Amino acid sequence: MKARYRAMTSRATPDIVDLLFTLTPDNIKALERQFSRDNQKFAREHKLHGSPDEQRRERLERTVKRIREWTGPITPAQLERVSALNDAIPNADAMRLQDRQRRQKEFLILLATREKAGASKIEFARALNAWFADWESARPPELKSALNESAEKRITLYLEAERMLSPEQRLHVHAKLQGYIEDIKALAAQGVAR
Repeated sequence: MKARYRAMTSRATPDIVDLLFTLTPDNIKALERQFSRDNQKFAREHKLHGSPDEQRRERLERTVKRIREWTGPITPAQLERVSALNDAIPNADAMRLQDRQRRQKEFLILLATREKAGASKIEFARALNAWFADWESARPPELKSALNESAEKRITLYLEAERMLSPEQRLHVHAKLQGYIEDIKALAAQGVAR
């Protein structure tokens, strides 16, 4: 996924640079306000000001909601197993918020470099592409460790959830994937028609 992300951002960088060079100071102020709103929403949705138990329940609700979106209803036994696996995932949400804020600040600083005398789109594109590619490099070691452990345990959770699926739930997953396939085909056909 990381390799695909880097390939996608590398390919998109020239178009993104063209767009970012059109931003006005008012646009950037609006972006800063949107970052603030998004961060407040993240804190609210992840119950960062709540107790550890409230945060755990909220994480479980989000996980179960994602699973149900793909599988349809789940059984009490599946819910119990998912809950146990979810509890084993370290809660790094507060650190994730700090990391988001760090990245947002880096992006705003990067945007400010557009205005430097003599800054070219090529130089800005290089800096932007490096920012896209190295998004994890400035993370503190404890955050890297917590996020890696969290990702591994989340993968374990979803693999275990997949193994527990009933035939009906598998059909639900298949139908959902088929819907995405049809959407992608329709979008690709529109691109070819142009």
